[in-house]
Amino acid sequence: MRKTLSFALTVALSLVSVTSYASTPKPFPGGICAKAGATVISSNKKFTCVKNGKKLQWNSGVVSKTPTSPAGRKTTSPSATPSPTLSEPSKLAPSPIPTIAPAPMATLATPAPSESATPMATPAPSESATPMATPTPSESATPEPVETSSPTPTATASKMPSPTPTATAIEIPRINSVSKSEPVAFSHSIIASDKSKGPAIIEVPGNLLSAPAKTNVKLWLADPRDIGSALAGGGIFYWTAAQNYPFVPANDDGSIYLTLAAGSYSIDSVEGPGLANVMSRHRYELTVLDSGAVSIQNLAPNDRGIFAIKTDLIATPGSNGASELAKLWSLASMPASTFVPTSSCQLLDSVTAARSLNTDLSAGFPKVRIRLPSYGNIRALIVPIDFTDIKGKDNTVTYFTPVANGVRDFYYQQSYGRLTFDFTIIPNWVRVPFTSTKYGTGGSVGAGDPDGYLNEIISLTDPEIDYSQYDAIYYLVPKEMPMANMGWGPAITSPHMTSTGAIVNGATGGADMYLNENNGIVGGRWKWMAHETGHAFGLYDEDYQHKSQSLGFWDIMAMSWSNQAIEMVAWDRYLEGWLTNEQIGCSTKAALTTTGTSFKIDPLVRQNDKQKVVMVALSPTKILVMESRRNEGLDILPPNQEGLLVYTVDTSIGQLGGGYVVHPRNGATNKSSYQDAALHVGDSIVVAGVKITVTASGSDGDTVTVGLAG
Repeated sequence: MRKTLSFALTVALSLVSVTSYASTPKPFPGGICAKAGATVISSNKKFTCVKNGKKLQWNSGVVSKTPTSPAGRKTTSPSATPSPTLSEPSKLAPSPIPTIAPAPMATLATPAPSESATPMATPAPSESATPMATPTPSESATPEPVETSSPTPTATASKMPSPTPTATAIEIPRINSVSKSEPVAFSHSIIASDKSKGPAIIEVPGNLLSAPAKTNVKLWLADPRDIGSALAGGGIFYWTAAQNYPFVPANDDGSIYLTLAAGSYSIDSVEGPGLANVMSRHRYELTVLDSGAVSIQNLAPNDRGIFAIKTDLIATPGSNGASELAKLWSLASMPASTFVPTSSCQLLDSVTAARSLNTDLSAGFPKVRIRLPSYGNIRALIVPIDFTDIKGKDNTVTYFTPVANGVRDFYYQQSYGRLTFDFTIIPNWVRVPFTSTKYGTGGSVGAGDPDGYLNEIISLTDPEIDYSQYDAIYYLVPKEMPMANMGWGPAITSPHMTSTGAIVNGATGGADMYLNENNGIVGGRWKWMAHETGHAFGLYDEDYQHKSQSLGFWDIMAMSWSNQAIEMVAWDRYLEGWLTNEQIGCSTKAALTTTGTSFKIDPLVRQNDKQKVVMVALSPTKILVMESRRNEGLDILPPNQEGLLVYTVDTSIGQLGGGYVVHPRNGATNKSSYQDAALHVGDSIVVAGVKITVTASGSDGDTVTVGLAG
């Protein structure tokens, strides 16, 4: 299934509501705020809540002449939203770096396995002498070259003149510069060991405040650090599928009393003020029957009908983890504007121009800087997870090796041999002490609490596994898993701290991993995992709301449930740094003429340094792309579906917004998957005033004339 989820951060990065029930969290640049124009003074800076696209975020702040004491900070009403947003960064994290461009990455002519899990700086195609790759000569006039010099920034009040930004040119490793390796078994078996949750049964104190008359929901909120004590300052959020309810604070003794109508409710236990770096929220599923009787999944009330609930302790990073956290925060906080294009076709991300650890995906340059590096060796770990009710039967190494190899081969192919995965597989099923239904992720995408599931798995396996040794982590369930129990598993795209470092990229699997292979999709297991890994590289789902295929079946990020075209489109490869400027025939719309220019395009799939694509920048946020697709590599295409694929990418449209749009040839009949969209010889279409005509086609690719429509 095609989806992604940025999980709640843990440790200093735990996701909490931007408005506190006790005090307002310190703002930080790019952090979520509640009301445009609101101001808060913190750390001797005045921050203002401003609108950034569709989000409200704190600006970078200005120095305040008069520091304000904590008691004088502005407070706001509690948020009613149960889905939390990013909290204040850890004090271990440095201030965001808003103006420094990332350093160029060293050439990886003969890369060795990575030595740390710290993400590399964003790769960008190497600088080209001209913005257009050399086109095939034709009798038509050639457009004037597109200006590519870096713009001079707007003058500031500084006494010193601002320097002209340096183009963000990073040297791309040569084709086939890495070697593939076979997956290996982890050195020993892993046993789940819960070190942070406290006793399974929590005894409710006998001296609680009496519940008001007619109360049917009776809770007691325990402190996980001292399980017999109440959690000071805590409380709950609760909601139904149709309605959210306000934050409910606990009484001083930890008791929480409610009267709820019949129905199904979700409850999040909430940590007290200042505890976001100590504990995380725990989700419970509560049911009220028509009779008024109350039950909570996996909990039993005491003899007075009171349920004990708690928050979860989270791992405390050691010195290595603190250092990695600081690096992640620094990388994540760099705005998109610090990337200086080396080509007019490198359109900047305009959805999340001001970035933070909330930013996980992008369709524009630069790729999100804490995503998986684009070059070298990715150290990946598969952790097989089974449950008290659903037990794994297969030998884990034997069963998951083909999945690992599928993902490895896919990305080796897409990167033209510049990237490979080195997989390690835990040699046993790690049995967790709960049922597969505990976190309610059966059914449709978005159901339940996958974040709580991930947090508990990390707690159960840390520090049995030194997560700092890996760049990507995959928690996979048995093939026997029913969809109704655990139907979906999202990508991991935000940091989760462990005792030795951070888990930043990877995926948690559900039954959807197996669904399509069982329904005839060849390699469905590895295709699912390769799709989720695409999110770990920072790529969007390239369809519209999982309801319609705006890009058709032309990319694994658009449709992984396919036996046809699953190779990545050229735009994604360009964004990842797997295509160079020299392989792009780049122009702006303004530089085109009505007579047009002819380009010879080599099939995208082939591992060489020939011209692979033609791009026309239609606007600062929209690019027109033309690439040659053939029945080669991982694409399986009948002759009538081969040809020139034409599509646009809008970098101002975010995740699941349908920003990738295919433009089919005239006469195409498939309007759902667009499998017959590719243009053939003689086909001509007009997209946004640009006329595209295929003049020749053969085993060596397509020749296309591109110009302004008359």
